[in-house]
Amino acid sequence: MSILSVGQVVFINKIAMRTKLIFLALSLGLLLGGFNCDNEQGKTFQVGQNFELALGEAAACDCGGLTITFTDVLEDSRCPTGVECVWEGQAKIQFQLKMEDGEETIELIRRAGHDELARDTVGNDIYNLLEVSPYPEEGKEIPKENYRVEMVVKQLGN
Repeated sequence: MSILSVGQVVFINKIAMRTKLIFLALSLGLLLGGFNCDNEQGKTFQVGQNFELALGEAAACDCGGLTITFTDVLEDSRCPTGVECVWEGQAKIQFQLKMEDGEETIELIRRAGHDELARDTVGNDIYNLLEVSPYPEEGKEIPKENYRVEMVVKQLGN
């Protein structure tokens, strides 16, 4: 058995202290948000509850196994405020669905008086486009990144 000198004891104590400080710093980093248990996109929705998505944004169902992404504004011919139009126009929106058994693309249309165009059924789920915003204004183009949709997902029989 060897006896340590005072210098060696001090050196060992410094190493132990540094190790504790590094461990403490890493632990604190994890506690303050170094990890995220939500889905990759961070947004979730519940079946039967309205939710909003921005263009390019995705939301995962709390029920598991379903993610919806607002992928594109295919058309926005809605009659702008302040303009008298012959046709009311429509907003045609594309969504990407990721389900446990695969992926599917759907298109939903918001047109005044035609609520049936805003709904689609895939498997056991009913997708309903409730609102597309912002609403067009005369002489103003809407940048795609400004679009938002409100929708709801329900299940057949509920």
